[in-house]
Amino acid sequence: MSKSQSRALILAVVFVVLSLVALLLQRGQPLPGESLILRFLAPVQGMLQRASRGLGGLWPDLREASKLREENEALRAENERLKARIVGLQEVAIENQSLREQLGFQQANPTYDLLPAQVIGRDPSNFLRFLFINKGSNDGVHEGAVVVAQESLLVGRVVRVGANYAQIMLISDASSSVNGLVQSSRAEGVVNGQLTGRLVMRYIPQGELVQKGDIVLTSGLGGNFPKNLIIGQVTAVRQRDIELFQEADVAPAVNLGKLEIVFVIRDFAPTYLE
Repeated sequence: MSKSQSRALILAVVFVVLSLVALLLQRGQPLPGESLILRFLAPVQGMLQRASRGLGGLWPDLREASKLREENEALRAENERLKARIVGLQEVAIENQSLREQLGFQQANPTYDLLPAQVIGRDPSNFLRFLFINKGSNDGVHEGAVVVAQESLLVGRVVRVGANYAQIMLISDASSSVNGLVQSSRAEGVVNGQLTGRLVMRYIPQGELVQKGDIVLTSGLGGNFPKNLIIGQVTAVRQRDIELFQEADVAPAVNLGKLEIVFVIRDFAPTYLE
């Protein structure tokens, strides 16, 4: 028998004995050694009375604790509701900012017929760099159309078109090639995508000045892309005297992995000059 069970049994026996003694006293029947019994039981009775008063005092505390738990649950639920609302408001703010950027870009480039489109997919391959948008031939999108982000930032070009979608090859794809121009020195070269997702500007004549931080634009040569779209910024230059050309690493002007909205230039028709 455990200690708690033994204590409960003793209390039960004492309670029964006290009940019998009280019943006999109420009937006026004398008990043998009555005074001795009372002296023995008086402390026990006092202890039971104190215990009873203590248990009685616990009920308000228990009710208060239950009430506090209910209030905490209500506050927790309200906190979760408010957090969800804050997230929703933040998303609305982001969407409003995106719409303002779209409007500003269209107003700043009135010469282009710009079609806003939403990015709906990305190529999961580590070697291919493609996006899919929710606009297609039904919206006037055609193969070879150039795709940009806000502020004339070059994204890529359309390589396949469906009725309601289009596939875009990013400038960071290894198959991408764009004729580039260093804005400060007007040095020309060809910007190629790499398997790593980087951009490298090749075939820059050795005598041309190219420095870290220079902006690289589309030159318009070859007819595949409009002139003066922003490709990126030079991050490093490599040159050796024994070679005819120098190379430059170029960071894309836009984070190609986080695009949500792009613009298709519908009225630019590439000439594909050989």
